Amino acid sequence: MLRAARDTMAALGMVPVRLEVDGSGARMLAVMPDSALRVRSTGPYGRDEPPPEAMELVRDIGLRWSSRSEQPDLTVGMAGPWPELSLSLPRSRVRVEYVVPEAAPPGWGPGSGRVDVEVDVEMALDAVARSLDAVGEELPVRVSLDHPTGPGHGGPTVVLDRRRCAPGQRATHNDALRATAYAGQPFDSPGGTAFRTRVGSVVLQDLDP
Repeated sequence: MLRAARDTMAALGMVPVRLEVDGSGARMLAVMPDSALRVRSTGPYGRDEPPPEAMELVRDIGLRWSSRSEQPDLTVGMAGPWPELSLSLPRSRVRVEYVVPEAAPPGWGPGSGRVDVEVDVEMALDAVARSLDAVGEELPVRVSLDHPTGPGHGGPTVVLDRRRCAPGQRATHNDALRATAYAGQPFDSPGGTAFRTRVGSVVLQDLDP
C-alpha cells in the first residue's frame, strides 16, 4: 500500500495535503495543480457545463497515465460549492480526492508542492515500506502525512500509528528502521519504543502510547 501510494504520488507529481495508508488502502487529499487553475469558475455546474478546473486536470491525468497498465476511474464533483475531482485505482486500492486551494484544510501552502518535498515524502514512504519488509511479518501499522502549522515546523511529517502492535513488534520494527536507514540518516529514541528520524525535509516519527 505504501509503494502504491508513493507510485501514485510520483505519477501525479504531487504531495498530498493528507495521506492515510493502512491495510485497507491508501487515501489522499490533494490540491489541484496550477496547470488546472489557469481558468477559475464559480458554478453552478452541470453535465453540460462541468468545472473547467476539473476537466483540465482530467486531461492532464490522461496524459500522465497513457502508458500505465491500470487506468484510473475519474469522477468530477459538481454538487458542492467548489470544483472537485476523484481518482480511484481499484486494483491498487488507492484513492485521491482533488480540491481547489480554497477548499484545502489548514496546513497546506504553495510550498507543499515543491519538487524536493515531493521526493522527500516519497523517500520517507519508501523507508517505511523497506523497514516493514525487513521485519518479516505483517504489522498492523497505519501511516499518515501531516503538514504541521506554527513555529518550529519546517516541513511535512509522516506519522506511524503502531498502537495495535505489541511492544516487542515495535522494538523489532525500530531495529529494522535503523538497519534500512539511508546513509547518514539520524535516528532518535526519546524513550520506550518511540522514535524520530528525518528523511530530507520530512520528519518520520512514532511517539508511541
